[in-house]
Amino acid sequence: ILAKSFIVRYGAVESTALSMAAGTILSLPLLLFHIDEIASSTLDTSSWLAIIYLGAITSTIGYALWYYALGKIPMSRVAVFQNVQPVLTTVLSVIFLSQGITPHFILGGVITLGGVLLTQVW
Repeated sequence: ILAKSFIVRYGAVESTALSMAAGTILSLPLLLFHIDEIASSTLDTSSWLAIIYLGAITSTIGYALWYYALGKIPMSRVAVFQNVQPVLTTVLSVIFLSQGITPHFILGGVITLGGVLLTQVW
């Protein structure tokens, strides 16, 4: 609800940048508690690329599209599409990161997309 007036005032790109910056700043104290674990982790290059992909691509682009849509159409219609983000993220991870698709993913994706379609039609 608060985002709608924020978007009207600042625009979609600026709103995305500000929300991502605020999220980063608020998350940094948590990093301090786990810095030893991260430094000694066994994450390989592929894992770090996956983390960067999730943060930079799906989150940034997803939130920019979210704020853009929120500025153009009613909030009740935009909110429904938030359920599509996990499905889209998984599909893109299959394409770009060679992740596998499980039967549970397919079932969950069909249910989620069906719910989105139902709420948009009725």
